Amino acid sequence: MVRLRILEAVCSVSAGIGLGIGGGVLGALIGSYIHWVFAYIFCAYGYTVLGLIGTVIGYVIASFLAPSIGTIVKKIKPRRRFDDIAVEIEDVHAGDHIFVNASVLHQQCHAIVVDVSHTSEQICVIRNAFRKGVVREMLKFKKPVYKALYKEAKIYSPHTVIERAKSKIGEREYSYFNCKRFALWCKESEKKENENIESVYTDNTRAENMEPSNREVVEIETHTLN
Repeated sequence: MVRLRILEAVCSVSAGIGLGIGGGVLGALIGSYIHWVFAYIFCAYGYTVLGLIGTVIGYVIASFLAPSIGTIVKKIKPRRRFDDIAVEIEDVHAGDHIFVNASVLHQQCHAIVVDVSHTSEQICVIRNAFRKGVVREMLKFKKPVYKALYKEAKIYSPHTVIERAKSKIGEREYSYFNCKRFALWCKESEKKENENIESVYTDNTRAENMEPSNREVVEIETHTLN
């Protein structure tokens, strides 16, 4: 409702100013043929009258267009498939999808939890890193850490989530299949949600899978996500 009012206001003001200026110029031209005094009078009259007309027209147009624009925006805007909550290390379990706020250029870094060490406050994760591809790492638990809470999608069991994540270790394909999409692919079992991600990943890595000798052995590293 607020966005609708803003759109109506913007359209009304824009159309009012636009037609008002046009009316003022037209009035000035007509008045100048009669007398220079009439040029000012007609200019003010034209600006006022056409400005009011433009305001009404802009409001009407915005009222008709706003619902359609809202529908288009909802279709274009990706639907958020999970909520999130800040967690302590005690709340993190194998098979969880976690993420941290990394940097300005890479706002969130997503990963799948493989194991948790409460004594050393470290977690073993698998994630799709920009430079290294899909890797398995030991990370120091450093707050804030967020856990994804899936709302509607059907998700795999923790064991299956981990196995899916492990199956991609060593593969390098970031672009479309980034760290977030990798985590979603590991977690969600709903075919409609995953079929596009699955096809993109499979097509891009088929050649690499055919030559296992070329796959890099990824060492477990100890560092923080950010």
